[in-house]
Amino acid sequence: MVTSLAAILGIPVSSLVNPLFNPLAGIIVALWIFRSVWITAKENLGYLTGAGAGTETRQKFIDTFSKIPGVENVHHVITDFAGPRFVVKMHINARGEISLNQAHGICDRATEELVKLIEVDRAYVHVEPLGHT
Repeated sequence: MVTSLAAILGIPVSSLVNPLFNPLAGIIVALWIFRSVWITAKENLGYLTGAGAGTETRQKFIDTFSKIPGVENVHHVITDFAGPRFVVKMHINARGEISLNQAHGICDRATEELVKLIEVDRAYVHVEPLGHT
């Protein structure tokens, strides 16, 4: 709208008042376009350069895991953008003496809880015995 308004006003005002208004309107249009490009680039730079979740979001993921029975520790968190949401890869620790079925159940619950979060597209959880990193 701003660019159209500058173009619509630039032509008649330059004809009626001063011919310099037409290039001035062109400069305003160019600046508005550069502003739009800057805002778009700034918003999408993280997506394009492999940035992951910020500290607060990562802590939210860790807090979600910490509430799950059987999760003793979260020691590795990797997040990548998948569009506007995240692919989350986490390593958690569980007690080493539990059965494989119990460890698998903890892993499934952890994955389900993460995927419930609106920020998460997919989640992958790796379970290790307590004390391993």
